[in-house]
Amino acid sequence: MRVIVPIVLLLPFLMIGCSDERQLRQWQQQQVEQLQEQALQNAEAARTLVEADTKARQELVALQHDLQTDQHELGRQRDSLDADRKEVAQARERVPLLATAFQGIAGLLLSGAALAVCVYLLRGLSKETGAEELEDFLVLEVAGESQVLVPPPLASLPPANSAPMLPHHPNDDSDDRLDSTRFE
Repeated sequence: MRVIVPIVLLLPFLMIGCSDERQLRQWQQQQVEQLQEQALQNAEAARTLVEADTKARQELVALQHDLQTDQHELGRQRDSLDADRKEVAQARERVPLLATAFQGIAGLLLSGAALAVCVYLLRGLSKETGAEELEDFLVLEVAGESQVLVPPPLASLPPANSAPMLPHHPNDDSDDRLDSTRFE
């Protein structure tokens, strides 16, 4: 557009005519110099425009690369999140199964412990109940050889101020039949 303007300005002078050819040449020279200067300015502007365009394209390529890297990272994080979600879902399915299994095992252990206590108590009763000792004691009492449970006849009672007489054998400790620990 700048080239057209000087030419348009030149046309009126050519139509009117110049008296002096020298002035015309100077004027043409000035016009040519202005055109050359404008061409240089245009070339410089084009060169800076191309450089700016190149720089902008390089920045765009760098931004696109960064965007792709970020998208790749987001994809990786999404995949990791999906894997974590699947693990949580599987854990939610396993927890009730494990709880039920642990309850069953605990029930079996408790019932087994209760049965073990019952077996222990039953074996303890059958081994030593004191029934034989009680039987021997009662046989001796009924036979009259021992007078621990049956009171002596009234005629043979000692006077009230004297100490009671119990049959005692100093060498025989097995005659202690009324021991409280045996009949409990």
